Amino acid sequence: MRLPSALTAAAGMLAAAVTVAGCGDLGESAAAQGIARNDLISEVATQLGTAQTLTYSATYRLADGQTASIAQAQRPRRTALVHPGGRWIVTDDAVTTCVQQDRDLDCTITTRSEQSPTDPAASAAAAPSATAGPASGEPSAPGPSSAGPSAPGPSSAGPSAPGPSSGPSAPGPSSGPSAPGPSSGPSAPGPSSGPSASAAGAPPSSGTGGVDAEAVAEAARTGMIMPATVLALLNAAALDSDVDVEQHDTTIAGHHATCITLDRVVGGPIARFGACVTTEGALGSFTGVLDGKTVDVAMTHYSDRTDSDAFVPPRYARTVDHRNSER
Repeated sequence: MRLPSALTAAAGMLAAAVTVAGCGDLGESAAAQGIARNDLISEVATQLGTAQTLTYSATYRLADGQTASIAQAQRPRRTALVHPGGRWIVTDDAVTTCVQQDRDLDCTITTRSEQSPTDPAASAAAAPSATAGPASGEPSAPGPSSAGPSAPGPSSAGPSAPGPSSGPSAPGPSSGPSAPGPSSGPSAPGPSSGPSASAAGAPPSSGTGGVDAEAVAEAARTGMIMPATVLALLNAAALDSDVDVEQHDTTIAGHHATCITLDRVVGGPIARFGACVTTEGALGSFTGVLDGKTVDVAMTHYSDRTDSDAFVPPRYARTVDHRNSER
């Protein structure tokens, strides 16, 4: 199961940041408060960015009526996402990817590299598929190294270079087969292929506006979007001076939340979406069309506590641990 790659959590701090006590005033229009549209987006992004420092668990209702849950703890930092198709668990030293197949849950544990992001959706992209087992997992790591032979490929053209000095061999290099040899499709894309680069711990590729394309695709596939992906979307929108912003306050699962709806977003993967962020900094809701699919999540429960069992595969899961073989 290929899952997405690294998402940055940078958000600009505002001089006119709204305190918790004054959150109710956000119900007024941004213009009435003298808050620029981009500042309002950055303000909500900053609020969502604080979620990275929280210890919490939250349950979300998805567009199809199913549920997903997020658990996060500090010291050590651990994050887990459970969605209808499986689960992801990211700790300081491991990434666990689980795939639900009928009544069976297959989990694969791999070593988390230093380059791996803390977001489970992004980190899981760097891990082998739970369904692929050792066959797909282990070879994928050396994937880029397999490009070794292709890299020297061009050097093999060395002999052909002096070739032209001999009369008969001059037309040799110009021959079609020898010239395209090093640039042949299979060898060139090899190292840049998603599986190989990710498995090697390389930073994930970013999509439009710095938003990770794999994270967006995974949100569309599972129906659950991670806070880090929403944060990246907000940061991208904050750079657009012509974006339309509507803002209102609401209560989600008993918690106050600031909501914004963005339209005519240029430079991001989607032109229109809405997001709500609670006073605590948790993602309250998100609505948008990603990769042609509607992603609509709404928090139904929030707690500032987590269960330690959330960060390990369930006992009933069929778990394969690749960490020893990776050393």
